[in-house]
Amino acid sequence: MATGSNLLLALALLATLLVGVEGACDDGSTELACCGDGSEAAPGEDCSDGTPPTNTCGACTTTTTTQTTAEVTCQKEETADDGFGVANPCGSIEVVNGPVFAEPPVAESSDGTLEVAIDIVAGTVDAGLYSFQTRVFQYNGAVAPVGPTLKFKPGDTVSVTLTNGLTYPQDETIPHNMLRTPNTTNIHTHGIHVDPSIDNVYIHVEPGNSHAYVYTIPDDHVPGIHWYHSHQHGASALHLMGGLVGALLIEDHSSRSVPEAVKSLTSYVMLITHIAICTCNPTTDPFRIVSYQDMAAAMGDTLPLNFQASESNTDYGGGSVLLVNGQHQPQLSISVGEWRQMDLVNAVGDAYIELEIRTAVNSGDTACSMVLLAIDGVYLDASRTITEFMFAPGGRASIAFMCDTAGTYYLQSYPQNRAADYEAMVRQNLVTLVATGSGDAADAPSWSAGSTWRPWYLQNLAAATVKGEWTVGVEQAYIEDPAGAHLGVGSNCSIPCSGRDDCEAVGFEDPNQYGECPYVPFEGYEDGAHYRHVGVLCTVEDAVIYGRGATAHPMHIHVNHFQVTSVEDSRYEKYWGEIGDFRDTIPAFVGATRVRYALADYG
Repeated sequence: MATGSNLLLALALLATLLVGVEGACDDGSTELACCGDGSEAAPGEDCSDGTPPTNTCGACTTTTTTQTTAEVTCQKEETADDGFGVANPCGSIEVVNGPVFAEPPVAESSDGTLEVAIDIVAGTVDAGLYSFQTRVFQYNGAVAPVGPTLKFKPGDTVSVTLTNGLTYPQDETIPHNMLRTPNTTNIHTHGIHVDPSIDNVYIHVEPGNSHAYVYTIPDDHVPGIHWYHSHQHGASALHLMGGLVGALLIEDHSSRSVPEAVKSLTSYVMLITHIAICTCNPTTDPFRIVSYQDMAAAMGDTLPLNFQASESNTDYGGGSVLLVNGQHQPQLSISVGEWRQMDLVNAVGDAYIELEIRTAVNSGDTACSMVLLAIDGVYLDASRTITEFMFAPGGRASIAFMCDTAGTYYLQSYPQNRAADYEAMVRQNLVTLVATGSGDAADAPSWSAGSTWRPWYLQNLAAATVKGEWTVGVEQAYIEDPAGAHLGVGSNCSIPCSGRDDCEAVGFEDPNQYGECPYVPFEGYEDGAHYRHVGVLCTVEDAVIYGRGATAHPMHIHVNHFQVTSVEDSRYEKYWGEIGDFRDTIPAFVGATRVRYALADYG
């Protein structure tokens, strides 16, 4: 089992900040540690304004480049009436006139084959309010804030050649479970049912090297939206924030797995990413949103940030920006009364998304109509009318939407603290919907249970014979080195107060009423790697996820989707979904969450 990448963000709390080393310039001179005001920083020291110096050849000069400082933090809002913390106020309610909505470039299969070459290079990401240099995908000779959408059909062969064109040095001595190796990459295909020996997150593509991934897509694979991203352990959080992500779209309108009601809908890929130039650090949250430059500094990143801001980093949500397909608040024109489909990916590695369409940002009334079609790339048994949708990092959703009155509406991240008590969240308009025209509203897309087909491993497993069971616990404590939240053998250590230090003040019981939740390591060891559990092919198994609720840390199983069979935390059915839904990513709610999966052909 793998966890969402914000576990790596938590490790930033433990990392030692490293300083870049002086190097030689092309003319033989020594690089200077230059500050924005033209001065030279003392060896091993930051600039007088608290920002790290930039290694520069020649002479230090005054520049217009603005570097943000680690002292700028996003403060937590006051406690809500029910005692729970209000959502972390990273982001901004300000509406920005963004560009015309555009989807990422598409690489589409033909005659059963898709062959694509993608490079990773240094490039500049324009986040609308500011820009900075990071690692980006290069496709067909052009760099983009996100990778190309790879579009293919069940039964296709998909070949992706990844070339690491980075040349910057990196510190190879940082321990394994720390933020490290920012210039080593790979690709993980999050959600598709393929051979895990090919979709292997332990492959390391070092600078200057290439790797060819060849995926055989099963003939019975269900169509849906998935995604790919760099999964280099120790650097994936930095890579996600920099935009090393892309959509995977399995499309086949002739498939029996696609409801007839949605086959004619105009659809849009919406890949949501997050850039934080401000560390958001609420004092009671064991996880925090760590800024890009803080993560980069922790791993000794030598790639110059070259940060430039169109306005102060504190003027807009502390520098925390959500992008859709690399665009900041793009505008999408739609026709009144017409149903369309958005295929959404939460490629945000450090925050939840609570999705709504409203008449204003962070306020106003809910607007337009939405029908949930699919979760994590699997169409529901029956269509479901919704007014909001909860996204864990890594999650996906296909949602039909329609506005029946002309006007401007805001598809937004509208945090209401519905995932866990102190989850990190960002509030912001995502896409401005401009509805024009007039006319009657079309019928909503709908279908009933039993009208679509799925392969046996995605059929209802409620009555299946379970051959194996294993547990995992999140937020286990009492490890001195390294300290922090860990995964281990699960036990029910749920704490209704969610680890708060002000439980009595808000009327909660003793936070330790269920006792301690000590770390119990995974016992499996095979071929030099640790395994929590070894499954048996062609059987059905259960996994029980125990959480304490201090943060609903996302849990993701590679390759195989699972069916949710029970959740003790009432928030799941209230806000997230229904018992019986198939997913591949779910938060570790308070108490026990039981999921069931079939090991059809891959373990």
